[in-house]
Amino acid sequence: MKAHTLVLAATLVLAAVFVVTPAGAGRFTNELGCDTLSTKPLRILLRLELYNAHNYGDFCAVRILPVVAYGVPINPILGCVAPSELVCTIDSAGVAIFSANTCLQDWGIGAPPFPAAWDSLGMVVGAPAGDYGAYLIIPGGEIGAVDLIQYNCQVATPTLRRSWGQLKTLYR
Repeated sequence: MKAHTLVLAATLVLAAVFVVTPAGAGRFTNELGCDTLSTKPLRILLRLELYNAHNYGDFCAVRILPVVAYGVPINPILGCVAPSELVCTIDSAGVAIFSANTCLQDWGIGAPPFPAAWDSLGMVVGAPAGDYGAYLIIPGGEIGAVDLIQYNCQVATPTLRRSWGQLKTLYR
């Protein structure tokens, strides 16, 4: 009797996992690090790549928007960088949209003429930490997959020239 109940419970758990998991589950973005563009005002380039490991279908666009996650406040997107195959725009709500002129087939799987991943994408922001929701848009304007992009970049703290001398005096 207990074995039968255990099998039934395991079956229900597996069924729930397959029903709740969307067809587009899985990552299609990867954080590649950060570059400091300027310190006054602070501007950081958050580099990322797009790849198609789960064969999501044709690529039309990716919408990336700042979100609040894990206690990290919203870090607005101020600008963006895209490879030649894509166009990047920032809308009035601060959402970065990386789009193709026409939807692209066989993207991000290494099939010519597309690379295995587009790794020259970036977003310009004003703080070193931020979380972003990424939405893969497929033909018909449908969302093919959803991903969470998280950055916690280490930014060098600028020092003043006179501070080094003061530090040496302190320890002499």
